[in-house]
Parts: sequence; C-alpha cells; structure tokens
Amino acid sequence: QTSPNMVILGKSLFLFPEPVKQIAEVCRAKNIPLLYDGAHVLGLILGGQFQNPFEEGAHFINGSTHKTFPGPQRGVILGNMASEQEMKWWTSVDRGVMPGSSSSHHLHTLPGMLIAIRELAQFGREYAAQTITNAKALGQALTDEGVNVEAKEFGFTESHQLAIKVTNFGIAKDIARSLADQNNIITNYNMLPGDKDAKNPTGLRIGVQEMTRYGMKAGEMGELAALMKAGLQGKIVKDEVIKLRSRFTDVHFA
Repeated sequence: QTSPNMVILGKSLFLFPEPVKQIAEVCRAKNIPLLYDGAHVLGLILGGQFQNPFEEGAHFINGSTHKTFPGPQRGVILGNMASEQEMKWWTSVDRGVMPGSSSSHHLHTLPGMLIAIRELAQFGREYAAQTITNAKALGQALTDEGVNVEAKEFGFTESHQLAIKVTNFGIAKDIARSLADQNNIITNYNMLPGDKDAKNPTGLRIGVQEMTRYGMKAGEMGELAALMKAGLQGKIVKDEVIKLRSRFTDVHFA
C-alpha cells in the first residue's frame, strides 16, 4: 500500500533471525532497498552461526564492531552491489557517510579493528557457536531456578541474548540497577511483548558474549543462573560473583 524510501529490519532485543527472505521479495518487486541492522549479531553472522542477510536478499547490512563483534567502538555499513541499481544506492550511502555525516575517522581504533577481524577470521565460527550454546544453557538454567525466561517454547534464543520477565521480583529498572550496584551483574531493562511504557518495561535483557569471550561455557551458566536468581530476590552475592568472574581472566578465541 505504501512505497517507503527504505525498509529497515532491526531491534535491540534480537533473539531470533528476521524474515529477511520474505520481506526481500516484496522490496525487490517494488525496487525498495532493504537494510538489515545487524548491530547486535554481526559477530554471529560473520561466525557463520546466524542468518546471512545478503544470502536472503538484503541490500545493506549495518552493524557495530563492539557487541558480538569483539572489537573497538566503530560502525560498519556493508552493501550487496550485484546490480546497477544496488551500485547506485551504494554510491549514495558512500557519499552520505563521508563527508556527509562523518567528521572524524578515529584512526587510533583501526589497529584494534585489525586484530578483531583477524580473530574472527580464525576463531569466529567456534566463538559464535559457543556464544549461542551458552545463551541457551543460561536460559535453561534460569528456568530451572524458577525465573521466567521469554521464548522458552522456541528454545529461548538463537543469538547471544536472553530476555527475562521480572514482574514477580519487582520493577525492572530498579532490579537492573540493584543487580549492577550490589552484585556486579550487568543487565539492562528492556521492553517485552505486551509492554506499553518504554520507561517502565517488565523485562531484563542479558548478553553472554563477553562471558564467552573470557572462557565460560555451559557449565558456568548454571552457577551464574543461581547467582542471578539470588540477586533478583534482593540478596547480596557480590563476593560470589567476583569469585566466579576471577576464574576467567584470559581472553579466548584470540
């Protein structure tokens, strides 16, 4: 019914692949560029463990290089330039980025980017697979602890993220603050399906990519789930969290 300038697929809570193929068919029929926002899952895509948006018909992928892609804080835009039309779109993007909206290149971050790219090239598949395995394991362990983990019927997640509903423990944003301040457990409060107020959501979002990068595996997810449950209940378990974290100080997949 409408012909937008661009269709964008993206979200901050990214548990499962997007329906890229189905939407791409519509976009191509109407000659509309399709952008896949892979900020959260770029490392999983490059590790070959998540959907490949280009193979499913996306024209562009944008992403962050400091989430599942374990590098410095930068952003990337990738283009699928298989046709003359796609090349025209890419030329517009290229001009819009530089000099259009970028005033500095931050050259000092490039050595770190090079290292991160080489690490992903060599270890990306193993890293991405372990990250997803850990996320699923943490989802099951939290469920076993009595925590309400979203999307249980779908296996919790196919990415590095989990979403938990915390209304039976209190107010999500207060819980996120207390978990961080009192127990050294970093989460963020996040809207869940059915929530109406972005300032007062009912869920927490958890990511396991950094724990994975430091060598934690599925076995440690059970320990972490028990500590998180205690923190959700208002208990102080900071010392136990520090002890768990202190066992993992070396960077893996490097």
